[in-house]
Amino acid sequence: MLSQPDEKGGEDGEEYDELLPTPILGDDNLYFCAECTSEVVDGLCHRCGAEHRYLEDEIFHESSSTVTQAIHPDRVSAPRGTTPLLDVDPLREIPPMESCISQYPVKQGSRENEYWQLIQRGATRLMCETFRLEFSYEAGIYAWADDDIFRDFSGPLMRPGDFWKIQLGRRIELDSDDLDGSAFIEGLLEDALLFPYRGHFSRKLHEKWETVEESPGIWITRIQEDRNMDEDDDYSSTSNDMSDGEDGPDSHHEGSTTVICPNEYDISEDDPEQGSAEIDDGDSKWDSGEENFDELEDDLSEGEDDASTENTSEGPISEDEQALAEEAAYFADFPIRIS
Repeated sequence: MLSQPDEKGGEDGEEYDELLPTPILGDDNLYFCAECTSEVVDGLCHRCGAEHRYLEDEIFHESSSTVTQAIHPDRVSAPRGTTPLLDVDPLREIPPMESCISQYPVKQGSRENEYWQLIQRGATRLMCETFRLEFSYEAGIYAWADDDIFRDFSGPLMRPGDFWKIQLGRRIELDSDDLDGSAFIEGLLEDALLFPYRGHFSRKLHEKWETVEESPGIWITRIQEDRNMDEDDDYSSTSNDMSDGEDGPDSHHEGSTTVICPNEYDISEDDPEQGSAEIDDGDSKWDSGEENFDELEDDLSEGEDDASTENTSEGPISEDEQALAEEAAYFADFPIRIS
């Protein structure tokens, strides 16, 4: 039977751990008992209780970070004064990048200053050579996709033999084991293309990425320009992205509205000189003064007399005609006001 290690650990504890059986590594990075094949948690089998070597440092831990590289501040292309640059040894050897033979349409000539900028912004020499990195003060860092990146992430419109340039921004942060930067570029493409932060119907363009054909056979993937930042993202898109001419619940069309109640206060009551303003109603115009009220009453009276004369000459009137005559006589007794 194995002796228990002392509380202080030390050499006795290490020797005790070495004598314990090693758990079996199964699918999904789970460990199982070497005797009953049940799951081992924290070095103990939950079924038989057998002790195993505790391999915490050797267990593969997947990254659970919620940071997306697609909208990281380092991905902007415009120059900024807050980009932290690394201190590079001035005596560091500079590779002859201008003499490298490449199938990519990279710039020719001396690239010594460009190489120093890339190193100061987090790139490695192996990354510069693998992806033919480019840097310009106006556009930032770009990488040319190699065969593996092109095969795994290229779009359906890209054809064999095309070139693909990917925007990396103003600065690069590589993991310690990512010497050539391939993991960084793959993670960026996953965040930008496969799992974008902004959906297809989002109206915020400054956090969206696009892949366009810059020239025949040369494609570029880049973050869109910083436009329409004040646009609401989720709510406003529901009423503006509809198809077939459908309108949202709050949409209004200028020019199609009709006036229900016209403004009655266009004429100032404090100005006596504006008392004779005219009101247009169809084919007739009336003055707003009271001198025309008597004329309107006379017109109604004459109409009533004419109707009575016609009815007398033609014989007995019908019930409808009698009702109209009574209505006209009723309104003739009251002044008509027009405002």
